[in-house]
Amino acid sequence: MIETISGEAMSMAVVGAVMVPHPPLILPEVGRGAEKEIAETARAYEAAADFAASLEPETVVLSSPHSVMYSDYLHISPGTHAEGDMARFGAPQVRIAREYDEELSERICALAKEAEIPAGYLGERDPALDHATIVPLYFILKKWQNFRLVRLGITTGSECWYSRRRRSWGAAWFMWRADICRTS
Repeated sequence: MIETISGEAMSMAVVGAVMVPHPPLILPEVGRGAEKEIAETARAYEAAADFAASLEPETVVLSSPHSVMYSDYLHISPGTHAEGDMARFGAPQVRIAREYDEELSERICALAKEAEIPAGYLGERDPALDHATIVPLYFILKKWQNFRLVRLGITTGSECWYSRRRRSWGAAWFMWRADICRTS
């Protein structure tokens, strides 16, 4: 049960999860034909986006290894929205903007505090969406647009759910729907 800011009690369900790589080359605007070399990955991305869209999530929680990262703290992007582009990769026309799910991110912060997990909004260095966020959103937005975003960094601290043996992360999507089991 999650209590909303307005005092309404509701349950939110994680209805699906996907973990994907985030090569900028996969976007035709960046790859300019070279994306054909990773066509199998692109097909898998399309399937992942189809799966995500089929769930009709109201919120996508996306964890990016290129967002803010600390060894002892899980960063949650603050604010009402964020945007970013692929200009760094020669494709400034690929621009994505998303509204954040402030209510869910605030609740995640509160639950982390209750559980004594070091997490929250501190330490934002660059509010722009990074490429490991833009690449997954590029694919999901072709299939489903009616969602807000919660963006998380990752942490290398063992007390914050990260295995030191695992050095490679893909961006992870978690899809949330509050209407699955809403109560009042």
